[in-house]
Amino acid sequence: MAYCLIYVSKETSKLSRKEVESLTAKSSENNKEKNITGILIYNSGYFLQYVEGDEKDVHELIGRVSRDIRHEKLKVIYETNSAGRLFPGWTMEYVDYNILKNDLMMEIEHLFEEDRDEDLSFKVYSAIARIL
Repeated sequence: MAYCLIYVSKETSKLSRKEVESLTAKSSENNKEKNITGILIYNSGYFLQYVEGDEKDVHELIGRVSRDIRHEKLKVIYETNSAGRLFPGWTMEYVDYNILKNDLMMEIEHLFEEDRDEDLSFKVYSAIARIL
């Protein structure tokens, strides 16, 4: 069984592709120690990360991310227990934003608006499931 969590956040300052790849490589090293797997998607100033592993370890990871000065307005949009992992071999994989659909990025941007649809978290999760 694995605990799965998806969050979105905004960057605090513009990151280059090389910086995002470096961030992913460092995350992969750290996650390997805790047997955390998942993906990181970055585009237009937004992060979306899907992580899976032991619930305690995943929550510790999210705590570190929330304190990371590169992130702001972190929002957990989905969490659940799962019978298995979606990404058992990826300690953290960077997914190029070019594969994302515009709909997904628009849904993520809406998460940061004051007047947001209460079903938005489900819509974002569904959009992620479609591209995975």
